[in-house]
Amino acid sequence: MFFSSELPKLKTWGHEFLLNIRRQWHGFKLPELSAEDQEIVNTLRSDGAYITNLKELNIPDTAKMLAEADKLQNEISNQNSGTDTKSYLVPVLPKTINGCPDLLIWGLHERLLAIVENYLSLPVYYQGPLVRRDISDGVQSGTRHWHLDFEDNRMVKVIVYLSDVKQKNGPFEYIEKKHGPVASLPEYKNGRVMDAEMDKYVSTDCKVSCTGNRGTVLIADTATLWHRGATPEPGAGDRKATFFTYMSTTPRAPEHSGQMFGGVHLLGGNRLSIRQINALNLQ
Repeated sequence: MFFSSELPKLKTWGHEFLLNIRRQWHGFKLPELSAEDQEIVNTLRSDGAYITNLKELNIPDTAKMLAEADKLQNEISNQNSGTDTKSYLVPVLPKTINGCPDLLIWGLHERLLAIVENYLSLPVYYQGPLVRRDISDGVQSGTRHWHLDFEDNRMVKVIVYLSDVKQKNGPFEYIEKKHGPVASLPEYKNGRVMDAEMDKYVSTDCKVSCTGNRGTVLIADTATLWHRGATPEPGAGDRKATFFTYMSTTPRAPEHSGQMFGGVHLLGGNRLSIRQINALNLQ
């Protein structure tokens, strides 16, 4: 893998050594999983991604989560562009997400935390949800190029499609973990790899395009899995989704791992377990 000089410096090999010791020790404390959820963890370890849908995942209060996510999408439906660095997407700001306890608490469900904890083999930190609309402008830039997320050496994103996503809408795409490039790749501005460069290492049939209807769920380790949002066709229809992000409580770039909402007091009257409370804090 590579990281450009513009990205945060990674911690030393000593950090990685200590991290492996922590994983071995924490392995004795992992929550038990059902056979179905163990399959999700096993698939993440072997392939880097698991594809399902909200009906099969069957997390309680999914309808409430969707209602709040749809409300937020409606609020940004008339915005034409996002930030200067990522003009191709329109995100919902954290201060707006703060008013959506059902959306926030859905990502804190014990079952999701248990799946992530077993995959990380470390205590889980819940960064929160990002509700976003990716504009169908035909422009390939930023995270529409191949890249790895850098906040931690393992991460999990649970991506929920809020609209039907066909190839023309710019679906999430990834390279199967076993086929990902192992050689050091040249550095690129902002840590991105162009198609022509990636094609030298990876054949087309090793790239997975995650099209799907509204309610499709992608669970992926975006720190070890080469991925991107495919470039949508102009005017084809925007991709609407929510990204729930998880990492360890000791990420390698904590300065870039701040919570995407305002804290536990915003979760309404929900009573939280010890695991859920711990997942809201970095160590």
